[in-house]
Amino acid sequence: MYWLRARKELGKQRQARFASSHAVEYLSASLAGENLIMLGEIHHFPSVHQAVGDLLLQLKADYPNRRLVLFTEFARLPQVNPASRNTVATYYRRRPTGLKPSTLATEPFPYATRLFLRLLKARIEIYPLEDAEQQQVFAGEMLPEEDTGAFVLTERNKSWARVIEAKMAEIRQADPNALFVVYAGLGHTSWLMPGAMPKFFAAEHPAVVEITQQYPSDFSALRLAWGAQDKFFAPCGSQPVLYYWTGADARLWGKQAGFDYALIVPPLP
Repeated sequence: MYWLRARKELGKQRQARFASSHAVEYLSASLAGENLIMLGEIHHFPSVHQAVGDLLLQLKADYPNRRLVLFTEFARLPQVNPASRNTVATYYRRRPTGLKPSTLATEPFPYATRLFLRLLKARIEIYPLEDAEQQQVFAGEMLPEEDTGAFVLTERNKSWARVIEAKMAEIRQADPNALFVVYAGLGHTSWLMPGAMPKFFAAEHPAVVEITQQYPSDFSALRLAWGAQDKFFAPCGSQPVLYYWTGADARLWGKQAGFDYALIVPPLP
């Protein structure tokens, strides 16, 4: 916060704004050369799900020679550890080997069903991250308000990171130029959060993309550093708005603010 507040005017110069119906195409072009993208959302907005699908299909179209691989919070890992034997103190899922993509036969995709049907139809590889057994352990031992706390968030991220790391290494043996995308809630993908997913993969220099409806995310440090009345937090209006950082130190600004790219989309009609 001190860093951002001390550079408020410089930050406004470093931040670019692109308001256009072609914001998704512009974002896809901006992600050229990335190897790992962290894609975060605020849950339960159909307009966001449509934008996520638009972006993934645009990436696939723009980079046809790259294998596009999606990891997501919204698909469940195969069962391996019966929950009755586990406690919060002892539960641990080792790095999986030979993890298979999710299909309608293995995962009903109850969340954002239309989005995932669209992705499956486009033949995008989708790998699960969520450990239902771990969640059962948490539910059995922790109070409801603890479920969104830093401990649970970090433990879930640790489990996801092991899955992603193992599968990335396996895929890169056959496709070293593969493009990996992690799709989850903003609480997992923002640079600012405790045990944030991007921090586990700092050596990969991930690009953190946030997609929200109508307004930028409250997870952004800019609300405290620049003030809630800053024009950055104005509604997007009738067309998408893309914010991103410019200059040689653009990635540093992203880490300090929480995001590299913020796409705000209008509600669906």
